[in-house]
Amino acid sequence: PEPGGADGPLVQSMDQLFAQAAVVDVWLRAKLKDWAVASEGKAMVRSAEGARFVSWSELVEEAETSEGVWNKVQFARLKTLRRATEKVYRAYGCEVSRLLDVCRQSIYFEGPGGVLACLEALAADP
Repeated sequence: PEPGGADGPLVQSMDQLFAQAAVVDVWLRAKLKDWAVASEGKAMVRSAEGARFVSWSELVEEAETSEGVWNKVQFARLKTLRRATEKVYRAYGCEVSRLLDVCRQSIYFEGPGGVLACLEALAADP
């Protein structure tokens, strides 16, 4: 994107980048559920027995009748400010706008068919 182009001005500060990432993370978690359900993906969930993989479809169904379901899911956190600063400095010549992975999430699959189904869901998503 060009500064001031169709995509708008480039992000110039870490504060602005992390504020935007916090909002995008909420959206990404919602989209993640849609993509994972469409592709029979799984989430890592904390339980008394430790971490285990649970189908996103099961989690969505459970959330309809139980509270706190999403608190058990091990969502990825935003990249730390320290790591983001280090990466911007070392890899991107202090250009904050080049850092694109501040928020990220994971879907786990049993095999390559699930990965393909997820990629198809991503491609079909408006």
